[in-house]
Amino acid sequence: MELLDLVKKGLRVKGFIYVSVGNIANGGLGFLFFFIAARILGVESYGVISYNISAGFLGATLSVLGLTTAITTFYPKEKNIDFVRQSATFTLIADAVYSIVILAAVLFFRAPLLPAILVLFGGTAYNISISFLLGRQEYKQYAYTILWMRVGQCVAVALFYLLVAFTGWFFLQLEEGVLFLYGLAYLAAGYRYFRLLNINFSFGEVYAKWRFWLPASASNIFAASIGNIDKIVIGALFGMSALGNYHLAFQFLMGLMIIPTSLFSFLLPEKSGGKVRREVEVLGIAAAGLTSAAGIILVPYVIKIFFPDFGGSVGVIQMLSLSVIPASVAYIKVSELYSKEKANTAMLSYAAMFVVYIAGIALLGGWLQAMGFAASYVIGQTVQAITAFLFSSNKWAEWEAKRRKNTSREEKPAVEGPSYHPPGEVVG
Repeated sequence: MELLDLVKKGLRVKGFIYVSVGNIANGGLGFLFFFIAARILGVESYGVISYNISAGFLGATLSVLGLTTAITTFYPKEKNIDFVRQSATFTLIADAVYSIVILAAVLFFRAPLLPAILVLFGGTAYNISISFLLGRQEYKQYAYTILWMRVGQCVAVALFYLLVAFTGWFFLQLEEGVLFLYGLAYLAAGYRYFRLLNINFSFGEVYAKWRFWLPASASNIFAASIGNIDKIVIGALFGMSALGNYHLAFQFLMGLMIIPTSLFSFLLPEKSGGKVRREVEVLGIAAAGLTSAAGIILVPYVIKIFFPDFGGSVGVIQMLSLSVIPASVAYIKVSELYSKEKANTAMLSYAAMFVVYIAGIALLGGWLQAMGFAASYVIGQTVQAITAFLFSSNKWAEWEAKRRKNTSREEKPAVEGPSYHPPGEVVG
């Protein structure tokens, strides 16, 4: 009865509802964008789309260096706008450096990555902007920003599809047109980022929080690697056709991951601001269970009707659906770790998942192909949930306190007693 009351109470938390609506729009309309792209492109070209988006967002993750997490964590506590402005400027410089790396790959290795540069700058601007909205606890504006960004992407690619279909125009590089529209929408939605820029090259506030954002950066790199490097590894080892099928399945997963993502996005600023939201946690776990079941039951019908060429993805999506509940547990506990400024232990949970997932791709991929990729993801997500739960437990906190006490005792210098001087010796 108590759990049911908590679920009902959670449904009345408007902030969480707004964040969930925004993430539903992000997942649903994002899926619609890739659905339209799949209708325009073949499986191999769809793989090229995935390759560029993965490279662009990996670069954006490297550029923000955990500063998005730091903004969402510290702004509710400190309301320090200088830290946000310096963070935005810092990431712009990092974007410029990473874009040079991409250009070098295009020029010297003929990598098909030129559109990834627009995705890079757009992804950084967008991520800083929505992190600032979460830090200010402007959940309604957060939802609106995501909604109109995704609507813009879908409308633009739909018009592009109609242009190609009804005019008979032939574009040699259709995927580049789709990627341009995709990145441009992110850049437009991140307009607040450009208002925050203050080009004075003063980064004192950023430096003061490096002990937090550096391990948070490692966590974000691990998380981005889970969703981006995996595609690069799969494309390189198993080919673009295997990547195309798995990428479609992963887009379904992103839709199912709305609940875990919403839990993290809402709980981090709330807990950092000193609020306890157990009712939202219980509601989130219950919703995750329903979402997982829906993914397993409904997916075969959706694939059969809308994606007949991707029939091999059905079992993969059903397997990936099993990861939603452990992901919800992991995100709840990681938000708790960040709110207590324990970025190091949060990083360890992401590292554990990354190692298990990538190792699983290499070991199980050659044997089971896409099903092996999916099974590796589920196992990795479960490992992250277990480690995050352990690191946020009272027993772990007690062990850390005891370890710090012992370390402090060992480092404390011994107190010397008075020196002995023979009788008659003059001292000083």
